[in-house]
Amino acid sequence: METMTKNETTTTKKMVKFNGPKQELVEILNGLYASSDLSGKAFALASSRNIVLIKDILEDIEKLALPSKEFLELSEKVKLVQSDEDAADKIKTLEEEVPEVVEARKAQLEAVKSMLEEEVSVELNAISENDLPEDIKSHQITLLNKLIQ
Repeated sequence: METMTKNETTTTKKMVKFNGPKQELVEILNGLYASSDLSGKAFALASSRNIVLIKDILEDIEKLALPSKEFLELSEKVKLVQSDEDAADKIKTLEEEVPEVVEARKAQLEAVKSMLEEEVSVELNAISENDLPEDIKSHQITLLNKLIQ
């Protein structure tokens, strides 16, 4: 727990210890984004602080997951044919033209998957039940459950 003092007013910022795979942090981050339009100062502060913390932890995965220029070019070609009647054949042909690009992307995604399984330990800002906005939905609470105290 961290205590902060400002102009003779003391506020206590509760923290919650997260231990688990980075994939769970991605899910919490998605929950924070899914509830970002809800009102409430304390809720918004805790959410914003957690977004910054989690994004920093996941930055290496985000960088690794960026597709190469060559893969993006292939993706554009695939988009152009994917609604065609013979889309599967056309896509296969496009992929066969640049097998090294396809294999590199598969390897890249496997590396991302492996990184998402890595265990991490971090102190996140707790969200008090009293600070939850009245209009929060159950699916949002489910995504944020590890932060709620």
